[in-house]
Amino acid sequence: MTFSQKTFFACIVVIVSTVSLASAKEHITTLNLSEALEMALTRHVDVLVADERVKQALNRIQEKFAPLWPQLSGTVSDVRQTRDLRAAGFPLPGDPHVGPFNVYDARIRLIQTIFDPSAMARFKSSQQGHLLSLAQQKKTREDVFVLVATLFLEAKRAQDSFAVAHMALHRDKKEMSITFWRLKSGLSSSLDMKKARAQYSHSLYNFELA
Repeated sequence: MTFSQKTFFACIVVIVSTVSLASAKEHITTLNLSEALEMALTRHVDVLVADERVKQALNRIQEKFAPLWPQLSGTVSDVRQTRDLRAAGFPLPGDPHVGPFNVYDARIRLIQTIFDPSAMARFKSSQQGHLLSLAQQKKTREDVFVLVATLFLEAKRAQDSFAVAHMALHRDKKEMSITFWRLKSGLSSSLDMKKARAQYSHSLYNFELA
């Protein structure tokens, strides 16, 4: 059992103990196996860490693939100008100046990387990291499933054994009482009484153990 499993088991013991002490005052929430597994997958720290690693691996893939995407950029400029037509070879009569007027210049530039060995290597490495994080996530979920299912079955077995021990204790206590009155009436021997007491002590031990 790993450290995280021991910690999770210890938390369950503390929670069960706390609920047992407060059962007389508070309502106890009962979970079936599927509900316990669902709760573990949403709250267990190892599962949460594994899910976060998968998200980080996906972010790294997007980051490493970014240089391979087409790079689109653009510029827009606005200039107010006045032109002299004589400079363009038009000797017109009157004022040769035209303007002022606005000149707009919009340009779009597209850059596509054809081949970048280093970028491709980083991208493939991030893909491998993502696959590894997915494998770790799957294994973590399976480990948590096994851990919670084992603890659930152990708790169920303990609950059943407690009920059986309680029934046995009640039976042997009643049997000891009957043997006592039979002894008083002369229908049983002291040996029978010793056997009844021994059986009751054994049942009481099993009950306390359960």
